[in-house]
Amino acid sequence: MKKILSVFVCGLMLCMTVGLAQSSASTGSRVTMRIVQGEVVATNLTEEPPVIVVKVTMPNREELIVGATVPPGTHVTRGKRAVTLADVKTGERVVLGYLKQPDGLTVRSIHVE
Repeated sequence: MKKILSVFVCGLMLCMTVGLAQSSASTGSRVTMRIVQGEVVATNLTEEPPVIVVKVTMPNREELIVGATVPPGTHVTRGKRAVTLADVKTGERVVLGYLKQPDGLTVRSIHVE
């Protein structure tokens, strides 16, 4: 079962990479998908679009702060349930998937652990 799941995840990541490569090739800009795991430092729901800030501890124990916009339609989950950004609280651990674009970071998914 683990092997099937890992093949599925690899295939999904390959499809996303190909799609992003085609997207950035057509626009001439560089877009990179990143996934990090860390602790929510802040959310700002009054901004348009809203913003989330996550503190990530790197393998070399350095801290990385990721601040990204959360556009409408972003997938936010807690377990298997869909939730809203307003349900994500400071101090919670999340897995954050985001796009690194020339104009900033844009969240694609948030999973609250």
